[in-house]
Amino acid sequence: METIFSKDTSEATTIMLNIHRQGMGVAGVYSREIGESKVSEVHQTARKNQFPLKCSLEKA
Repeated sequence: METIFSKDTSEATTIMLNIHRQGMGVAGVYSREIGESKVSEVHQTARKNQFPLKCSLEKA
């Protein structure tokens, strides 16, 4: 969260807690191209580190 979405620790923690409590969280609003790139980066990083993360892109 901090690296890919440029969030400070406090913002990242808030998003993580929203995900934990509500099942989803918003990491940011981006153009489609940038959003797709960030989703891909999350999936690659999760796979590399064997984390079962799900990240998706939704139209705002």
